[in-house]
Amino acid sequence: TKPEKKEPYRIIGEDLINDWVTSLFDHRLSYIGLSCRDQKRGGRSGSPGSQNPGEIDFFLCGNSNERIAIMEAFRLFSNDTTVIQSHLNKVAGYDQECLSPVFIIAYCDVVNFEGLCDKYYEDTKVRNYSAFEKSGAQDDNIQNIESSQTVNFYKEVRYRNRKPIVIYHMMINLRFEG
Repeated sequence: TKPEKKEPYRIIGEDLINDWVTSLFDHRLSYIGLSCRDQKRGGRSGSPGSQNPGEIDFFLCGNSNERIAIMEAFRLFSNDTTVIQSHLNKVAGYDQECLSPVFIIAYCDVVNFEGLCDKYYEDTKVRNYSAFEKSGAQDDNIQNIESSQTVNFYKEVRYRNRKPIVIYHMMINLRFEG
């Protein structure tokens, strides 16, 4: 008889992953006087037509408890441009202060992580985000900072109200075979 093929573990609860990531960031940042806070209601919801406040996935706070960066996270099971676009469009609604930097974190669960990252990178070159403007400067375009089989980092600069906003994209491979 053949051994049973085990199904991969699936990313189920985004909130549970966010809690874990928040605790990791908060612990590491505490050594330099910063903190990481999770899921606070603020700004506007990214849902079309909603009058409810949005829910910020996380934000970083400085020594005086002031917000210094915002983080938006989402699960990604494919190159679903609708999911990606909706989360990128939420950022401006949550961030009335035009904070820089902004961190975008994708919890990825796909067979071909490298292919997904390549497509995300290429699509982001031409993707528009609500309330953000692209720069004409070559150095502001999305750049690959680090690539591996488990994590990819990208950096770009966009503008809000003529203020440069550094956006870091982090794609994390959370596909685990059983």
